[in-house]
Amino acid sequence: MVQPPLQSHSTEEIENVLIYVCDSLRYDSFPDRVREMGVSGRAIATSTFTATGFSSILTGVYPVTHQVWNFEDSLAERPPLLTWNDQSGIDATRVWRNVDNPAKKPPLRLCGETEETTLAQLESPFTLVVHDRGGHMTYGHSDESEKWSSHEDFFDELARKPGEINRLYNEGVDESVKRFEELVRTLESWNELENTLVVFTSDHGELLGEYGGLYDHGAPIAPELINVPLVFAGAGLPRGERFNGLLSTADIAPTALSAMGSGVSGADGHDLWTNGLPQSRVARTEVWKQTSYSGIEYKAAGVWTSAGGHVRHLNPFQSRLLHLLGVHFYLAPYANIVRRPSRGHIALANAYLRRSVNYGEPLSEALVDDYLVTDFTRREGGNVPPQPDTEQLRQLGYLE
Repeated sequence: MVQPPLQSHSTEEIENVLIYVCDSLRYDSFPDRVREMGVSGRAIATSTFTATGFSSILTGVYPVTHQVWNFEDSLAERPPLLTWNDQSGIDATRVWRNVDNPAKKPPLRLCGETEETTLAQLESPFTLVVHDRGGHMTYGHSDESEKWSSHEDFFDELARKPGEINRLYNEGVDESVKRFEELVRTLESWNELENTLVVFTSDHGELLGEYGGLYDHGAPIAPELINVPLVFAGAGLPRGERFNGLLSTADIAPTALSAMGSGVSGADGHDLWTNGLPQSRVARTEVWKQTSYSGIEYKAAGVWTSAGGHVRHLNPFQSRLLHLLGVHFYLAPYANIVRRPSRGHIALANAYLRRSVNYGEPLSEALVDDYLVTDFTRREGGNVPPQPDTEQLRQLGYLE
């Protein structure tokens, strides 16, 4: 059974695409007012942090294909979404604010872009990808989050106020959503909304104190980090409708390209515009989180259906244990919370240290064997764009 394609609801020829990536937005924090703007559903993020997940959004392929595992990596070539027309680009003005050189901002750098592009600079037909800070820490709206000089200061002050941390997280999400709504209003004022496919999503979710006090994202693979919202709006699409099956953030690029009339080849995601969504959808997540210390990493792959998921760890137990203790109990800005005795440490140990972890209804071994990918590779050589400023990224909370 297949849900009808989005194209069957559209009333206009699509000339433009606007993709809004609200960083660190988990599905259970998805604002209803965005959900009602179009056709929405729950999507599985292809990874648990920006470098890898954003690359899949732009390319429509899983991490083992595009091979962007860390911020030092980059795509082999500019994604088709950014080469389909002359009016295209990435707007990262509301994130990575400490990185002065646009060419070194990871969203641009990953894709071979050197300059920021905003909606005001574009004329139809256009493709614009907006990467917004969303719910990324330090949590809170912009003025509030800048009260703290560092992420460590934030968690030192609020260590025993989990409710306040959650409130600030939702404030940051709300501010990001208001910026998204302003972009939609601009399209309306230009009379472009009906021929613009508007996409709202996130590159990954966020941990908010689960698993013994973990915050942030990256590891381990867990439902809170991979369940994200996905909305298709504008383009004559109906408001307030739902997808009946599971989505993936890898669906965005093939769907957007199809809406603009481009052929889609080589994508792992589904073309929801032309082909619709199979009800028996299986989605994947792949993470290879490395540190500067040899042998200390987190490497895992997940397979998901609407009912549940299976995560398999791919690096040795000792390596995962060292990653768990070194990152979450020592290096992380929230380490002071994790080090306090907690019943949640049992869930943390299970999520990190067991060879395989099931969430929801267990998946059949045959299905897992068919879909799980365990061969992670790296691409060597080729053109190397400007390297990111690692100290600036560390200050922003993107690196351990």
